[in-house]
This record gives sequence, structure tokens and C-alpha cells, in this order.
Amino acid sequence: MLKFYKFIISNGSNSISNTLPFPTTDDFFIYLKKNNLKLISYKIIYKKLHISDKEMLFFTQNLISLLESGLHIALALEIIKQQDNRFFSHIIENIKNDILNGEGIYNSFNKYNTIFSPTYLNLLHAGETTNHLIANLKRAHRNLSLITSLKNNIKKTIFYPAIVGFFIVLLLIFIFIFVLPDFESFFHSSQIELPFITKLMLQISNNFLTIGFTISLFILLLILLLHIISKETKEKIQFKIPIIKNLTYKKFVINFSENFAIMLNSNIEIIDILEFLKNNCEYLTLKQEIYNIQKYIENGYGIYHSFKLSYLFNTQQLNLINIGEQSGTLAKTFETISAITNKELEQQLFQITTIIQPLLLLFLGIITGSIIVAIYMPIMSISDSLL
Repeated sequence: MLKFYKFIISNGSNSISNTLPFPTTDDFFIYLKKNNLKLISYKIIYKKLHISDKEMLFFTQNLISLLESGLHIALALEIIKQQDNRFFSHIIENIKNDILNGEGIYNSFNKYNTIFSPTYLNLLHAGETTNHLIANLKRAHRNLSLITSLKNNIKKTIFYPAIVGFFIVLLLIFIFIFVLPDFESFFHSSQIELPFITKLMLQISNNFLTIGFTISLFILLLILLLHIISKETKEKIQFKIPIIKNLTYKKFVINFSENFAIMLNSNIEIIDILEFLKNNCEYLTLKQEIYNIQKYIENGYGIYHSFKLSYLFNTQQLNLINIGEQSGTLAKTFETISAITNKELEQQLFQITTIIQPLLLLFLGIITGSIIVAIYMPIMSISDSLL
């Protein structure tokens, strides 16, 4: 959550209201003083500020290009601050002013740690300390690109089934609420014995709203339960579902390996890298495994043996780590592991989509086919009786 200041300022006989993000109240009053604004009232509100992956990639790429051209970072930020997102533009302006006031690059960016990821900030810190800011910004950009690619692949996998599922629900609502009731009165007036499937469909139609309400209530209770249960319990459930467990591990290995490689290239100590990755790992079980690896290395175990004692990496990945440790190319090794696993994840997501699509169409065919048969059979019986 980011701290926003909703304030009203005097503009002669008029008053103007505005809402802008500031890290502290002091920063807010400095902004007012710098711009000669007369404050009437203000209040603090907390809300999330969404900066899209596209905006962050665009910002980072432009910053790299301007720094490579020899511009000072403050001037580069002054040029970049022209953004469609006025809140992001204001944040860039604040960062620029903090840098000009001597607060340092990392400290200025770190005030907005809800906007910039821990990896991004860590790379800025390492880049500022070692005087390799541009190189580390490029690594941050690559990391952002990877994360964006992962998100897009997952969205693509979900998008088609979600659209098909939505239209199936709409079709069922239309058939059971508007179509079948008309046929029910027709069938009853004909006084014929209805087949079981027709009776079943009519029964569903008559109780469709109740069934829909029950299903909706069940889903809401399930969502509520997921919010109530502990994170550890939620993880245990997640890791008991094979397909979700597999996808989660792959996503973890990609992020872990990519960040490990980036930070190794930034000359950050392995223990510090593991500490950072442990603190920023969202899964408690995996966090514990990173902690175990960290302790093994601190106790004198080699990198390969420390990783081998955990279950985070498979045999092929461990062999690559062993080769990387022996040859002194660990950073390159983890880049390779990340790239290979990313390809595997893309392929697996594609396979899931390939399987789900025909299953959804099959389900749609079974439902519509059953309804057609349920309507057609009594009509045929009526026709036969008339003949």
C-alpha cells in the first residue's frame, strides 16, 4: 500500500483539490513549499498504485538509453517523467528531487518499495555501490522481461478456457431459463410419458435458480475459506495438486535461478543472495529450503552439495550447478537453468491449453447434445402417436 495525500489548496478565490503519493508527510510539505502552494486541508489515504509491467519496462529501458548517452541520472529522470500515469510521473519527479538533494539513487528509489520490486532495488543498490549502474539496470530490465513473459504465458493459458467457460454458462442459463420451460408446457399438454433424460432436464430447469444460487454460495464459501485458512495450510493443499505443484516449482526455479544469476553478475556474495531470495520467497516451504542451503554453505559445504541436499532442483539442474561450480561459471549456469525451465514451462502451459480446449468443447457437446435429445425424443413420441 502506498501513502497518498488528498489535499485542497488555495488558488486566489478558488480552491483546487488533488491527490498525489508521498513517502512521508515531510516530503508532502516540501512539495507544497517548493511549488508555493497554500494548503487549506489534507488527509492521508492508503491505496495500491498499479504500475503495469509495460510501463516499468518502458521506464527502465529509457533510463538505460539516457544513461548510456552520458546524461546524469537526475536529468534522465526529468526527461522520462512525462508519463501517461500521472501518479508514476509524480513518483519519478520525487525520486529525481531526492537524488538532487543527495539522498543517493538506491535510497531515493527505495522510498517507493511498493512500486519497485525487491530484485529491482537490490540491483540498484549493488549498481550504485560498485559503480555498475547501467549494467545492473540492464539486468533488472531482463528480469522484468522474464516476469512479464511468464505472466503473459499464464494469462494466455487461462484466457481461452475462461472465455469458453463463460459462454457455456451463458448458454446453459439461456436454455434452462428461457427455452426448456416453453417445451415443458407443451410436453405436459400432450400427456405422453416423458423419457428419463427429458424429466431430468426439466427438473434442472425448474430448479435452475436454486442450483445456481447453491453453486455460487459454495464458491463464495470456498473463497472465504481460502482467505481464513493459514498460508501454510494453503500451501500444503496447493502442493498436493500435481499439476499446480509442478507449475509452481517451475515458476520458482525460473525466478530463483534468474535472480541468482543476476546478483552473482553484480558481485553480490552468495550468502547475501540466498538471504535476499529467502526473504522474498512467497512460499514458506521453499523459503525453508533456501534457508537450509544457506546454512549448509555457511557450514562449509560446497554450492553443489548444498543444493543437492535440498529438493528444489532436479538431477539435470544439479549436474549443471556442479559443472558451473567446478568451472567458475555459476552465473552462466543459473542463466541456463532459468532459460531451460522457462522453455519447459511454456511447453507445459501450451500442452495444458491443448488438452483443456477439446475437453471444454466435448463438455459443451455433451450438454447441448443431451438437451437436444431430451427435447427431440418426446417430440418424436408425439409424432408417432399422431400417425
